[in-house]
Amino acid sequence: MPTKRTAELVDAMRRRQFIRFSRRFESSKIRGYVLDVGPQFFLFALVSDRIWFDGFECFRINDVKNLRPDPYAPFAEAALKKRGERRPKNPRVSLANIEDLLLSAGKAFPLVTIHREQVDPDVCWIGRVQGVNRGGAAGNKPRRCLGRHA
Repeated sequence: MPTKRTAELVDAMRRRQFIRFSRRFESSKIRGYVLDVGPQFFLFALVSDRIWFDGFECFRINDVKNLRPDPYAPFAEAALKKRGERRPKNPRVSLANIEDLLLSAGKAFPLVTIHREQVDPDVCWIGRVQGVNRGGAAGNKPRRCLGRHA
C-alpha cells in the first residue's frame, strides 16, 4: 500500500512540479523534479543552488522529510529557461528494488555514487557497477556494489 509520502511524490511527478525536501541525513534542501517513483526509491532530477540541472539521484522514500513545492519555483524555472536548460529525460533506471536500481544505473551511467549514510555518513563509493551481492536473510544484510572505487 502506498504511503502518504509516496502519493505526494507521484503527485509532484504528474504535475511536473518543482519541489524541495530535506532528508534525515543532511540539513541542506534538495531541489528539482521527481522523474519516477518506485516502491522504496524515487528518481530525481537535481537543480543546483546555482540553478542548473545537476544530474540524477535516487533517494529512499522513507528518508524524505519536509516535502513541499519550492517557494522559489517561478524564479528558478525562469532562470533555467533563460539559460536554455531543459528538464532532462528520464534515464533508464529501474526502481523495482535496490538490485535493479544499481544494475540499471550502472548500464545508464559510466559512474555511480553510492552513499550508505547509516553505515558511514562521511563515505561514498564511486565506480562502475559490475554486479550486486544478493546476500543476507530477508534483506537484513547490506548489499554491496562490486567494482573499482575512485
